[in-house]
Amino acid sequence: MELRTADAFMQAGVSAILIRRAILEAQKFIDEERPLSTTKFMTDGRSVFLEIADDSGDTKLLDLFNKQYAFKRIIEASLKGVDFEGIAPVRWWPHSRSQRIVLDPEKSFGQPIDSESGVPTAALSAAAKAEGSPEAAARAWQVPVQSVLRAVKFETELAEAA
Repeated sequence: MELRTADAFMQAGVSAILIRRAILEAQKFIDEERPLSTTKFMTDGRSVFLEIADDSGDTKLLDLFNKQYAFKRIIEASLKGVDFEGIAPVRWWPHSRSQRIVLDPEKSFGQPIDSESGVPTAALSAAAKAEGSPEAAARAWQVPVQSVLRAVKFETELAEAA
């Protein structure tokens, strides 16, 4: 189990050296030889958080590298829209699932795609511009018009934010 957790951390972008450090730090807080197999951990890809229950039963998140407690609500809010498999983040819905735009490293090399059609948002948006309308782009890509409209909206917001 500990190896599976370590592998999930590596898949999330945490180096093997930092994982070893997290194990050593976690052993200071919980009385287990193999803490990764027995305790709830989270990662944001940069740090490892250990969920610890205090005497009152409330849980806190301890950043094992900074040795500081993180505000659980803030950490959880920053991970909102992120799908996890175990402890590892596997896909991100930048706005919300209802917007149907997702970044998934298993699809289209992690670029934003329309989740309904699976087509990259950049391609659909460019097609709408080249074809002259979302309807023409939808016909060209054989996708619903809503997929093109979502993609155009997403790419426009992305360009405005840059």
